[in-house]
Amino acid sequence: MIIKHLYSERGSLVKTFLETKAVYFLGNISYSLYIIHYIVKKQNFVIVSSYHLNNILLIAFSILLSYFSYMLIERKVKIFKV
Repeated sequence: MIIKHLYSERGSLVKTFLETKAVYFLGNISYSLYIIHYIVKKQNFVIVSSYHLNNILLIAFSILLSYFSYMLIERKVKIFKV
C-alpha cells in the first residue's frame, strides 16, 4: 500500500525525499556504516568536551570511514558478484 502510494502521486514528499542524492549515498554506504558505527561507538572517543558536538563529530567520522570502506572494499567486491 505504501509503495503504491509512493508511485501513484507525482509530487509526493516521501518519494521526493527517497530519491535525493543524500539518501542514495547513505543507501550505498549503509552496510559499512552499520559495521563502523559500532566500532566508533564502542571506542568511546572524545573529540571535544561538549556531548552533543562530540556525537555529531563521531557521526561525521563514521560516515567518512564508511565512505572509504565502501570505495576501497565493497565496490571492488561487487565486481566479482554475479
